[in-house]
Amino acid sequence: MTEQEQQVLYRQIMEGSSQPGWFSTQLKIVYDHLDGRSAEGHIVAEKEHCNPFNIVHGGVYYTLMDQLAGMAAAATGRGGVTLDANVSYLRSARAGETVCCRLEAVHIGKSVAVYDAKCFGENGELQATGTFHLFFLKPVETMTDIME
Repeated sequence: MTEQEQQVLYRQIMEGSSQPGWFSTQLKIVYDHLDGRSAEGHIVAEKEHCNPFNIVHGGVYYTLMDQLAGMAAAATGRGGVTLDANVSYLRSARAGETVCCRLEAVHIGKSVAVYDAKCFGENGELQATGTFHLFFLKPVETMTDIME
């Protein structure tokens, strides 16, 4: 795949993941970067993201990291699904604050990829970490939903 074809694929994945109706759009995730080995995104926490303690729910952190891992897997040209994830919650944001996530590939194999994710608050403090193992399904171009 040429560099230009890769850039088109990355853009298609980011735009496709932002289309109304997909689960991740309920969280209002903004995708900031995607390439074959990394991804970045963020949310601006709203009340709907918070639990009764008025802190961002752990499921929001998990979903942000998991979504970026799936997109990074797709950026390799193959669709992937999460096999396993381990998440550690360290601090929490509150409504009105921004949570940023950076994800990096640790291993990209023939059938499995491993990604490390870190979520940071506005002050740069580490709020959550995760390790995600994804299983590759099939070439992205055969997965019509992601390419539409």
